[in-house]
Amino acid sequence: MEPQTINEYMTDLCDLTEHFIHQEMPDRSKEGDPWEQVVKDRLAAEIAGSQDYRRVVAALLFERTTGLDVPEDALQSSKITAILDYLAARDRFEEIINEMANAIFKSTMQSLLDQGNAAMEEILTHIENQTTQE
Repeated sequence: MEPQTINEYMTDLCDLTEHFIHQEMPDRSKEGDPWEQVVKDRLAAEIAGSQDYRRVVAALLFERTTGLDVPEDALQSSKITAILDYLAARDRFEEIINEMANAIFKSTMQSLLDQGNAAMEEILTHIENQTTQE
């Protein structure tokens, strides 16, 4: 099902980022390795190539700069989307898209690290339980 709300589009972008990470990340790497920039560039291209994603970024920019909330269903309103389209057409918007791609990448990587750490804790707990039973 196609995303309808700003939150659904953000979830979609995080899922897409995770997919790109799984495609690009080697088995072993250090923070800042070239594959990270490849993921960020691919994500930025996805955002730039989609009017809906551009509107979502514009909505988040509007919220951050004004302190006002954009309604969750803003993408369903032609008046609001016209304003968001205007914001998305601004000169520096490509830089903002790149910043957003970077933030989404960092957030998604942190989520994956947290999931990995939780899995390791569960494995260690299981091993400890096994050794105390013997």
